[in-house]
Amino acid sequence: MRCPYCSTPDCRVIDSRAVDGGRTIKRRRGCSSCGNRFTTFETVEQMPLMVLKHDGSRQIFDINKLEDVLRNYQKDLKTFDAHILMNFQYHIWQDALRSVKEDGSPEGGYQYYNITFDCNLDHTGEFKKIMHIDFVYSSACPCSTALSEYAALTRGIYAIPHSQRSIARVSIDFDKMIWIEDVIDMCRNALKTETLVFCKRADEQAFAEMNGNSVKFVEDAIRLVADELNKHAEVKDYKVICSHLESLHSHNAIAVITKGIPNSIFNHHVTIDEW
Repeated sequence: MRCPYCSTPDCRVIDSRAVDGGRTIKRRRGCSSCGNRFTTFETVEQMPLMVLKHDGSRQIFDINKLEDVLRNYQKDLKTFDAHILMNFQYHIWQDALRSVKEDGSPEGGYQYYNITFDCNLDHTGEFKKIMHIDFVYSSACPCSTALSEYAALTRGIYAIPHSQRSIARVSIDFDKMIWIEDVIDMCRNALKTETLVFCKRADEQAFAEMNGNSVKFVEDAIRLVADELNKHAEVKDYKVICSHLESLHSHNAIAVITKGIPNSIFNHHVTIDEW
């Protein structure tokens, strides 16, 4: 880091601390040449969504431009409402839980998330923006865990608690754009047990331990996600559907929750498309 006063590249870090909820590292630095001190802030760069146009050019995606598209559609076709869905796969790098490369850096791979932007312009001219995100995680059953421990303690029988791949469908109503990464972080903080992309034996062991420390019924999972969403000021309204694809019985366990604000666009019904 070059000194902003004398441009000397030899500067040392005096103090480091996390700010902005851990999203930014604030460092106090000192120049060994002129003696001045200065502060730097390090943060992860949020990569914008890019649109590839027919002519080969690229531009940054702005969801608010869809309002103009829908208004033109509504005007040209003389419709009462105009509606558009944009579905795509969004990838985010995920470090392995324990596996590392020869140079000590973590192994890993890209996790792909199913994302849908759902925009509607109604007959009154109100423009609504909804983002749907599917977050896949593992859920270990607390009841099955307790029964397995009971079998070991009382009968000396080794038993395995059942767990299953589970999906949280998170739907968010917003005005100011919310980063997809922020919603994924909220799900990760709430549920703890996101399924893995890169998995060797060490990672499998770590995941088993993590699953054992985060047992949850579907009702627990949905409340945990709702608690995280309630902390985010940009989330106007939400609907969350958690589906635990049960490995024990023939039907799935499903729970749904909404923010519960007046005149919400969300309800507690679960349609086939949402399930």
